[in-house]
Amino acid sequence: MPRVLVLCFAAVAFSAPLRPLASVNLVHALWAPWNTTNVPLAEIQSAARGACAERGFTTVRVAGSPFWPTQGWPLYLSDEDAFWAAAAPFADALTSGGCSAIFSIFWNIFALPDVFGEPLGALVAGARGDTSSRSFATSLRYIDAFVGKFAASQRVAAWELTNELNLLFDLDMSTQCPGCGGPGSPKVRTRADNISTDDGIALFTAWAARTRRGPAAAADFNGPRPRAAQRRAPPRRVPKTEP
Repeated sequence: MPRVLVLCFAAVAFSAPLRPLASVNLVHALWAPWNTTNVPLAEIQSAARGACAERGFTTVRVAGSPFWPTQGWPLYLSDEDAFWAAAAPFADALTSGGCSAIFSIFWNIFALPDVFGEPLGALVAGARGDTSSRSFATSLRYIDAFVGKFAASQRVAAWELTNELNLLFDLDMSTQCPGCGGPGSPKVRTRADNISTDDGIALFTAWAARTRRGPAAAADFNGPRPRAAQRRAPPRRVPKTEP
């Protein structure tokens, strides 16, 4: 039984003669290009063929960067050429079945701040003009390199800036711990990790400006936390209490 399984898909129909856009996540292969899953290339190729050539999916959604701070990011920071060379065969394998790819560039929004020992607030502060934010400066450099390498490829369907960042808007991070406990991540979060809806908009705007080449860019959203509710006035934060 292959370890790379179909997780879910969403279909959007376009008018003829375009093919329907049907996207699929391949479990365990999401982070394959960044050497964090130990899934063999042959297994990824087999899963991609099964989803795309045999079942008719047209795109695969895959993470565009390592998930945890210690997985791939040290190599990127020390030797970018080696980092991209190691990722290339896995990215090719994911599109070997005939699908194009939707790369979610920063799936784990905490990864880069954690690499530099910064709170999430420092990342969004960079988008608002704080030049001391190392995580934000590195995020722009990473996007520039990523888009520069893949923008001309017919195998890229779209850029996705991040995964469900809106679920973190307007929460008190001192009462919860998203993105905690993994390799290189802290055991607790603090209010310095709090981000507002407006912070997220500033971050998306800054990142989207760097993806003007190649395919379209989008931010993947989910339904907001009921108790976050994107509160803009009065400016207060309510702890998340639902599961």
